Amino acid sequence: MFVCSLKAFKQAQEEEELQLKEEIFKALDDILTNLKNSERFVFDQLLEKLKTKLNQDPILSKWLETPDALSRLRTYIINYQSSNTVLTQRVARPAVATLALPQHPEGYFLALAKGISRKLFSQHHVNKILYIQVPELEPVIMDNDWLCRMDMALLRNPPQLDALRETIVQCVVGCDLPLLIWHNNDATGHERVKQIKTWLNERNLDENRIIDLGLKSTDSLSHLFQPTKLVELMPDELAELLVAKLDNLNISIKFLPDNVDICRDIGQKFEHYLLSYLWEGVSEKLEMPNLIIGLDRELQFSQQMKEQNLDQQLRDLLEKNSNTKSYATVLNEVVRKFFDTFMGQHRAEIQGLAQAHLKGLHEGDKQ
Repeated sequence: MFVCSLKAFKQAQEEEELQLKEEIFKALDDILTNLKNSERFVFDQLLEKLKTKLNQDPILSKWLETPDALSRLRTYIINYQSSNTVLTQRVARPAVATLALPQHPEGYFLALAKGISRKLFSQHHVNKILYIQVPELEPVIMDNDWLCRMDMALLRNPPQLDALRETIVQCVVGCDLPLLIWHNNDATGHERVKQIKTWLNERNLDENRIIDLGLKSTDSLSHLFQPTKLVELMPDELAELLVAKLDNLNISIKFLPDNVDICRDIGQKFEHYLLSYLWEGVSEKLEMPNLIIGLDRELQFSQQMKEQNLDQQLRDLLEKNSNTKSYATVLNEVVRKFFDTFMGQHRAEIQGLAQAHLKGLHEGDKQ
């Protein structure tokens, strides 16, 4: 009878283990289903999300309090991954280098700290630098195209603390961009911010260039769930929190020049398109500056650009829906659209004015 009882106990354990495995695998299925196909995450994020989901069930929540629950959860995820190719494809992979910069409209490239300069960041439309305390989350930022979406560079965690100090100093000396520090809401995270400011003070550099993002959420749901570790949030949740923090700090998500420069760029780009059109076949005969002035006087294209608020159109397009395109690309698109419409309406007039201009030059030569 004892043997029968032992066998029944063992069978009950096996059934309980199987049921637990099914519940965990189902929870993992639900997590993956609720994520976008483009989201890439690291193992620790998936583990934290799984714990949160299991805690919603009273029985599983109690099981999570057992001493070996965490190690068993890791084993379950590994077993799930071995039979699920989708999970393997969704895991963000780490890269090796000091600085990651956006390569619009998608992707990134890596650079060394010694190459940091205002010119480098300006060429790639970067308006801020992000350092994240948790190195495991760096591939999440890069693989999900946050660098292009938010026009920022990522300062990666080097193996040694001394190397981090030198890289941060190089960033502050080499450019005038804000350096954002994103860390866990714990003593280690807060200490890292203090340490970085101390490094700058030791070099007589402005510590106000350092902006502490922290982790505390300020949205309407923050009273329901307040994370203490960055890995407790999945990629889209992290991105939404970062965008909200930047907005609260009045730090622009996208790289944008000053208003005067935007209007100047729009005018120059339009003139470039117009000159390209007029240039074909008659370039050697036209006095381009006088012709452009005459065309604007007759057709009022500068006034039309102001009335249609091309500068505001550019800002709106660049800042909406996490646009991964650069300022230069959107500038081209906005002005090209205006140019095509303008030419559709005034092509014959432009040709007539250009011919009249040529005739005037020809008659001037005769005299």
